[in-house]
Amino acid sequence: KEVFEENVMKQNRKTCSLQFIKDTSI
Repeated sequence: KEVFEENVMKQNRKTCSLQFIKDTSI
């Protein structure tokens, strides 16, 4: 369960980073 949460956090961070890049590239 802890590992799963860690993976979710990593995925969320990745998504946030991509969103940030999209926002700044516009």
